[in-house]
Amino acid sequence: MRVHRLLTIALLGLVTLGTPALGGVSLDYYLPADTEFDEGIPTPEEFLGYQIGEWHVSHDQLVAYVRELARTSDRVRIEEYARSHEKRPLVVLTITSPENHDRLQQIQQQHLTLSDPSASATAPLEQMPVVAYMGYSIHGNEASGSNAAPLVAYWLAAAQGDQVEGLLRDAVILLDPSYNPDGLSRFTYWANMHRGRQLVADPAHREHTEAWPQGRFNHYWFDLIDAAPDSVFAPRPYAMLDQDRGAQVIGGAIFSTDVDYTHPLGFGYGPDPLPVLRRGGLFFRPADNPYATPVRYSADALLSGYISLANAELLAGSAGVVVVAVGKGRVVLIADELAFRAFWFGTNKLIANAVFFAPIVDHAAASIKR
Repeated sequence: MRVHRLLTIALLGLVTLGTPALGGVSLDYYLPADTEFDEGIPTPEEFLGYQIGEWHVSHDQLVAYVRELARTSDRVRIEEYARSHEKRPLVVLTITSPENHDRLQQIQQQHLTLSDPSASATAPLEQMPVVAYMGYSIHGNEASGSNAAPLVAYWLAAAQGDQVEGLLRDAVILLDPSYNPDGLSRFTYWANMHRGRQLVADPAHREHTEAWPQGRFNHYWFDLIDAAPDSVFAPRPYAMLDQDRGAQVIGGAIFSTDVDYTHPLGFGYGPDPLPVLRRGGLFFRPADNPYATPVRYSADALLSGYISLANAELLAGSAGVVVVAVGKGRVVLIADELAFRAFWFGTNKLIANAVFFAPIVDHAAASIKR
């Protein structure tokens, strides 16, 4: 009986391993049924090797696919208009009828007349295709937009029939498949890396709980949505609490400090500002003793990375290192991990100086009020 049970479990395991957990859906699930498509233009599934929705589309796959649409369809042209900080291409597709492609400059000039009161009244509106802009996934971890973009682009590029042909005759569609390629890439990597063959809907599952900084933000961890000047007082959804709190975290940025190189802890440094790597949100006020703060953050301290405006105000002029006399000894307070993982060498001397030279700091220079 025991052997039979073990064999049954083993066979069930083999069946589970050999059976995809994701049942693929047909293209009709997403696009209008009974539509005929140009067979010379690949579907997203044919190009990617999986149906949209089975995996998150990575940014490089997304760009590669829309480039293929531009290569195979005379309705689609592609333009790379910028690169992200992480050197990912930002592209826009111009999708319209071949006839409209041949007169795009004329259409543009006609639309410009609409902003001229002296000419707009006589503009040939009946001959002017509407221009529609479609942008996807400003927040990288709101990825349904960028995953839908290849489906929309494919339908516009390959669908046949009066409906789509009439649409493209009367419209010029500008389609940006990913506003935020760096954030989308960060999220896609996380989600695809942590998902298993058996789908899990539990929001506490690791696939659905991204580590900070998550994929919402761009490379600089900036939200990409402009807020009104008084939006700090506007109502906020409770669901945004963690993200709002996270925006105040200094996850790793480089700041300028001013070192008193005449102080024992400043031994080996000169008058030039000292760049330091900083993480976390701990801020020290300068000591009330004018000699007890040998390292201070510069007034305009950020050299590279991200810091919120509120934290930048707290950091400006704050103490990086404070020396305090306690009894006959000295305590050196350091605002952050100056030698974090040993890869920031410029502050190594501060650590050594704190160990070897703190005992010789004059008591009068380290006495502060409690």
